[in-house]
Amino acid sequence: MTKANPRRILKKALEDEAEALRGIIRSYVLKMGVASGATAEQVADEILSDTAAKAIEKADAFDTERRPIPWLLGIAMNCIRQRRTTQQRRNQREINVRDLYRTTEADHTDDDLFDQFATWVRQPSTLEMKQALKALLAPLSDHDRELLQLAIVEELDSQTIADQLNLTATNVRVRVHRILKYLRRQAHLNDLEKCV
Repeated sequence: MTKANPRRILKKALEDEAEALRGIIRSYVLKMGVASGATAEQVADEILSDTAAKAIEKADAFDTERRPIPWLLGIAMNCIRQRRTTQQRRNQREINVRDLYRTTEADHTDDDLFDQFATWVRQPSTLEMKQALKALLAPLSDHDRELLQLAIVEELDSQTIADQLNLTATNVRVRVHRILKYLRRQAHLNDLEKCV
């Protein structure tokens, strides 16, 4: 007796049940807040496509004695969760902007401070500010300045920066935190020197 071919079974299930799978995936995309309205259809199509690719790739792990649809839906759920996690990471500010400043007033939100710093970096309003910023960043390595450029000026999340610089997202967050801590300490020392 020949063993059933898992790839063939999965491909047939994907072909025969594509519409039903798309509908179920769409409902989970909506329930989990991954997309809404018209974009839910597009996201469901993308998730179905990702599911098919992963299912065929991992076909050897499929038990041919079981039904393929629940197995395919399990892969689809993992794809949906992964997409939701990626979206949540993108929506989060990875850097606590208050770390950029030695003191903060209660009337300034992190968003206000972040925008203020980003504007200052892009277009310093005075020569004095530009020189102060240049002096503050001078001790940093080119790599550290690039990290700050990507994180603050270009407002990229840690995972995107990690992908661009071939690092892990955790490594990016730690390095940015250390750079900001260093800059805060330097700015504080400069203020103290002015007082003496």
